[in-house]
Amino acid sequence: MKKETFIHRIQELAGIQERKRAEEATEAVLGTLCGRITREEAKDLASQLPDGIDSLCQGNLLKELVRRVEGPKRLERDAFVSAVADKIHLEDKTEAARVTTAVFRTLKEQISQGEAEDVASQLPQKLKVMWLES
Repeated sequence: MKKETFIHRIQELAGIQERKRAEEATEAVLGTLCGRITREEAKDLASQLPDGIDSLCQGNLLKELVRRVEGPKRLERDAFVSAVADKIHLEDKTEAARVTTAVFRTLKEQISQGEAEDVASQLPQKLKVMWLES
């Protein structure tokens, strides 16, 4: 799947009209997810993503340095959705959950079953359920 197809799929699933908004949503969800899993798992996930999407998992240098020291952020489902909402300036948490689910589903369509299971194994229960049900 190419980046354009990946973003279009998120637009379809989340009901987002503007491509730029879908890209922002993808960056918010993927960046939050990759901050939630280990650095090694984030690299494995990124390796299966299209060019241009893979880099969203890496974040910036400062975030990477903090993550090396602190480890992954331990976000539960509600905190994860709130973080996504904050990043894309949504007040409606239901909409943020819909966007998160759309990105999760598109990610899972792109990556191998084994990689999806590896990601799921690092998520807390309620977030894992969201991942598995997407």
